[in-house]
Amino acid sequence: MTLTPLKRAIFESGRTQRSIAADVGMSESAFSRIVNGLHTDDATQAKIADALGLPEEQVFPSHNAQTTVA
Repeated sequence: MTLTPLKRAIFESGRTQRSIAADVGMSESAFSRIVNGLHTDDATQAKIADALGLPEEQVFPSHNAQTTVA
């Protein structure tokens, strides 16, 4: 199985989605939707990357590969 950059970063951090979501200030379910491909805004992506201690470009290399749900 191939991991997305975000999933890989979470795995390598050794943290739970719950703890990262708490650091970002969102619910675990909202964070899970992002992890599973829901597009989010640049500010939220920056917060997630910061919570993981990684550059945003490493965690979210392509906005176009994610799906936006209306």
